[in-house]
Amino acid sequence: MDEKLNTELGTLLKDARLQAGLSLRQVAAEAELSKSIIENWESGTREPKLDKLLRLAAVLGLDATTVCEVGGYDIDLPTIHPYLRRKYPDLPPEARAEIAAITRKYGADPRRAEPAPGEDEQ
Repeated sequence: MDEKLNTELGTLLKDARLQAGLSLRQVAAEAELSKSIIENWESGTREPKLDKLLRLAAVLGLDATTVCEVGGYDIDLPTIHPYLRRKYPDLPPEARAEIAAITRKYGADPRRAEPAPGEDEQ
């Protein structure tokens, strides 16, 4: 993990903790982590292990995918269909089909998990 990612991740974690109105001690207890580890992550001086980072993200109510991306972890994202079924289980099949049609209309393949060259957000 490079320094920029360390700083960006640390800011994300600290901002979420402060917005939730939680102290380091409270977050550490809930995530079953040491207070000093969280302090190091927030200051960007230590790289978190993914399993511990995800525990903290859950306590802070942060989206795991966002935390992994900001933290520089390479994760495999699902294609749009399983994502929609999992994230929005009550979404009718017609709506999922409409979303798939929209992705095709704009040149994205809804069956492909990773972006095509030039398609990512960065």
